Amino acid sequence: MYQTLYRKYRPRFFRDVVGQEHVTETLKAAIREKRVPHAFLFSGPRGTGKTTTARILAKAISCEHPVDGEPCGECSVCRRIEAGETMDILELDAASHRGIDEIRGLKENLYLRPSTLPKKVYIIDEVHMLTPEAANALLKSLEEPPEHVLFVLATTDPEKVPLTLRSRLMHFAFRPVPPAAIAARLEHVARQEGIDLRPEARDLIAALAAGGLRDALALLDMAAAFAQGGPVEVDHVRELAGTLSEEEGKELLAAVLEGKLPELFAQLEKLEREGKTAEQIVTYLLRLVKDLLAYRLSPAEGSASTRKVRSLFSRAPMDPATLLSSAERLVQLLPSLRGTPYPFWSSRFGSFPLPKPFAPPLQWILRNGRRTTRKPPRRRRTDKSLPRPLFRVAAGRKVLRGKKRVQTPPKMSAKLLLSKNPQGSELSCANRKMRRD
Repeated sequence: MYQTLYRKYRPRFFRDVVGQEHVTETLKAAIREKRVPHAFLFSGPRGTGKTTTARILAKAISCEHPVDGEPCGECSVCRRIEAGETMDILELDAASHRGIDEIRGLKENLYLRPSTLPKKVYIIDEVHMLTPEAANALLKSLEEPPEHVLFVLATTDPEKVPLTLRSRLMHFAFRPVPPAAIAARLEHVARQEGIDLRPEARDLIAALAAGGLRDALALLDMAAAFAQGGPVEVDHVRELAGTLSEEEGKELLAAVLEGKLPELFAQLEKLEREGKTAEQIVTYLLRLVKDLLAYRLSPAEGSASTRKVRSLFSRAPMDPATLLSSAERLVQLLPSLRGTPYPFWSSRFGSFPLPKPFAPPLQWILRNGRRTTRKPPRRRRTDKSLPRPLFRVAAGRKVLRGKKRVQTPPKMSAKLLLSKNPQGSELSCANRKMRRD
């Protein structure tokens, strides 16, 4: 059975984890000095190595012959852990085991001694998905676990983890992997697999991964299959990822910067027919504006893609303030495209700096696919100078409240209120008025 690249090249040692040296070096020093705490919290974006580092940590503290804090990978314990033949390393998914009953079952097994390893390791992924009751039930076990138990909790959203839980853990924040490190890892994997990966395709994959090495390897796997044994070109990656080509990006951005609405609408309709989504287009434009701003401020540090579109400055000169304004519009528009039923319609009017004759009415009508102006709720006019009513009548009748005719609530009949009201003349006038109505 074929094994995907991100599983086949999953790191086995701390030195193989890419872009997280501040975590791996600290863990190696703690293992080397035998100062490993009883509970960890690994947080960070997806695909940055949280679960992989937790598995390496479990293997390193159980290894029979560790080398400078690293597992040896040759002893029987390391081989058994890598083959998944031990029951002392338990991985739980908090998204599917989030209730208090699952945590109670976990606590009942804490005091059972490990069968083959020196420690029993619990790796709980997506811990922020635990219910409040389950998180509270886990507090005491995290604070004072048995000597043979180690907890490693992983999450992509540490802010959702309760503070009472975080205060009992040693927290390591995983960072997004830099594009240069992703590109180097892609080059290594492609060389091992015999894949002819072109530099432009490699750089584009590294940029599209957005700091996640797993996403980069998955995209490389798809591109290699799409190339059918040939070299992986940049067009293959664009076709799979749905991004714009260089020419399409230059034409679209030129239409935006020069304020040519007919050309802008024609380009967007063409991209929509080709299957490009509004979110992909706005993301590409945001990345392009960011590169242009970097080139505008420091031309020597501009990327290769920035130098290819520097001719746009001669067609539509821009200052950094205009670029920052365009980037701000794109950033504000991007989250709203997921919730609107007409994303392309929103992208036409909600993000681009339109010419002055067109901008006010269009931006008044549409913003993120819906109207921005609503009529204020109508308020009932009240005159506080009028006296409060002295009586009520039966439901469905109308009486005069001062000089105002109002609908009365169904509280008491007029006959009963007549007996209780000393001002009979006013009441009789009101009743005559009701009969006429």
